[in-house]
Amino acid sequence: MNPSLGVSKIDIMQIDLPEQAASAPEKNPQRIPMDMLSEIAVKVEIRLGTARITVKELMAMQAGSLLTLDQHLLQDVDVLLNDRIVARGEIVAVGDHFGVRVKELGAA
Repeated sequence: MNPSLGVSKIDIMQIDLPEQAASAPEKNPQRIPMDMLSEIAVKVEIRLGTARITVKELMAMQAGSLLTLDQHLLQDVDVLLNDRIVARGEIVAVGDHFGVRVKELGAA
């Protein structure tokens, strides 16, 4: 027993109950088929660049203010999935929308 913490040693035993045995994981679990996952929608984000400003500069912003990003005009942009870079590409025009032409997959 540790008197300063008021804790003594505790022995722990595992007890197998019948309902646990039925739901125990298999030794060779089956994999989820890829076609089952193919219809799940994921959110992809494009990181155009970042800027570091002070709170004073932020408070002074108004309509028409310019914020200069750290990314150069011809530099590739990051393609993110769950906040992780999964690709890099270039900004392109797709009709009247922006698009990204992927140039490198598995970028990190």
